[in-house]
This record gives sequence, structure tokens and C-alpha cells, in this order.
Amino acid sequence: MKIWIDADAAPRDVKELVFRAAKRLEIGAVLVANQRLHPPAGNPMVSAVWVDGGPDVADQHIVDTAEPGDLVVTQDIPLAALLVPRGILWWNAVPARVYLLEGTGAALALWAFIGLVVLIWRRVSVARIRQVSTPMDVVVLLLLALQVATGLWTAASFRFGSSWFAGVMTPYLWSLLTLRPRPELLADLAWPIKVHITGFFVLLAVFPFSRLIHMVTLPLGYLVRPWQIVVWTQKRRGRGRA
Repeated sequence: MKIWIDADAAPRDVKELVFRAAKRLEIGAVLVANQRLHPPAGNPMVSAVWVDGGPDVADQHIVDTAEPGDLVVTQDIPLAALLVPRGILWWNAVPARVYLLEGTGAALALWAFIGLVVLIWRRVSVARIRQVSTPMDVVVLLLLALQVATGLWTAASFRFGSSWFAGVMTPYLWSLLTLRPRPELLADLAWPIKVHITGFFVLLAVFPFSRLIHMVTLPLGYLVRPWQIVVWTQKRRGRGRA
């Protein structure tokens, strides 16, 4: 195990704490920065690496050098995002674990797709449900079905998505969260994957205008509340006519 310290981003007090812990536990600690640093005197467990200047050069050095089980000390969120996928890639290094992860995901997606087909068929075939359905209900169900279908298509046609997702989608999502979008990361993806990604954003856009918004409405009891009994008070069309 080794402790990597992003010296450009880690606060001074945190670095001092790590220095003391590294000496007491006899664990190697490495300072990485794009400026010349000197390890603390009298602490042989701490060393320093000086990388070339430039944006994210120190981050990339830590990403390329750190191994599973190492500890990284930083307050740089993009650096943490780059390190997380390495754990998935480490998991996928064993073929049996890859098939377990991929097979579980595919089985859950197939289960969800069958459930959506049943819901759509029930909404279309049962008159009572059809009468209270809104156009947005249909839009949401179709978007969910599209998402699951393109997800299954992607899993079957572009296998081991957990590996390439870690290298492509994770940096892209973090670029959105840090308000520095990098759409070029998606340029070479196949069109079913692009449809799947676009469908996610469309579903996110219509979410506030659908009944799904009740899931995040305070108090958060929508998913665990008892079944509602709805009494139909309007006369059905055609009844009472001679």
C-alpha cells in the first residue's frame, strides 16, 4: 500500500496529518506536484515527485501510477473521478468476475424490459386504466422501454460495457458535473449507444412533468405508501342510453 498526495490540491493541514500517519505506520507516502517540493525532514517514509507543468499533469501521473489498494489524498473531484474506474477495471481483470457482472446486469435489464412490456400492454388493454392515462404516461413508458431495449442491444452487440464505460462514459459524465463538457468522448460510439445516452437526457427532461416526480416529492413516502383505492364517480359513456 502507498499513499499518494496531490500536493497541488491537498490542504497543508491534511498533508501534515498524512506525514505523521505515514511515519507512525511505516507506509510510503508520495507528494506529486508540478513544482519542486522537498519531503519533510526526518521522515524517510515521504518522497516527492516533480512532474512537468500543465493542466492535470500531476493528476494523470497519480492515475497512471496508483494501484488497487493505494490511498489518494486530494480535494480535486476530477482526479477522484479518474481513479474510480480503475477499481472496475481491476475487478474485470478476472474473466469470471466480468461474466458475473455483465450477466447480472443483462438479467436485470431483461427483467425490467419484460415488466415494461406488461405495464404497456395493461395500460392499453384494460379500459379503466386506459381512460385515466395521460399522454405523458405513454411517453414515459415508451422512453423507459427504449432505454432498456437499447441497453440490451448495447450489452449484446458491444460486450463488456463495464470496462469501456469506465474509460469513456465516466470521464464524460464527470465533465458534465464539472461544467466542462467533452462531447468528443462520445464521437466514436456506435449509434445504439448514442440513442441510449440521448434517451437518458430526454427522460431526465420530461421527469418533472410526469407522475414520476412523486418519487422525489416530500415527504418521501410514495414508494412505500399503501395501495390507493380510487372510486370512479363519472358515468361511463354509453350507459343509460336506450
